[in-house]
Amino acid sequence: MGFLDRLAPLDARGEKNFNRAMQAELRRDFSEAESRFTKCADALTTLLDKKREKGKQPLVRHLVMAGIACVRIGRDEQALAFLEQAISLRDDIPDAWLHAGYACAKLGQTKRAVDYWQSYPKWSEDRIVSSALQKILQTWQGKETPDAASACEAIAQAYFSQMRHNHALPPARKDAMLGKRGY
Repeated sequence: MGFLDRLAPLDARGEKNFNRAMQAELRRDFSEAESRFTKCADALTTLLDKKREKGKQPLVRHLVMAGIACVRIGRDEQALAFLEQAISLRDDIPDAWLHAGYACAKLGQTKRAVDYWQSYPKWSEDRIVSSALQKILQTWQGKETPDAASACEAIAQAYFSQMRHNHALPPARKDAMLGKRGY
């Protein structure tokens, strides 16, 4: 971290690293993505802790970004706490439902994962992700111990495909979709 990076506010640092991590994932540079997600998670966790100490309400986009970043680096319990708080404040962000279910599946809480994935907004324009979730939920129906690892892999693949698809959209359409996502 350079001298000027330390001067940047925590929210700007978190958002910048989140966006760069997503871009690195698109390039399939997963080590860079992990590094950026870690920086994002650290900056936003510190920011959210400071807001909590002051009794201030966090921005939902920061909760969602922190939750996604934590999921990506394996901090699933922390991710779930951020995403549940985001959902309690605003329940119309598809990525919050998707990643909360993913964190639950990673933690072995498959019943909770099903609840989150069933609540994934039907109006979401992320058809690749929606289709993958429907297939997983159909496969899991009636199973005592569903295969969470396979489901997580399928969701990761679908999410990556959806990101590549969305990245190829015209800029105005892409901006409209990001606006609907809440960040």
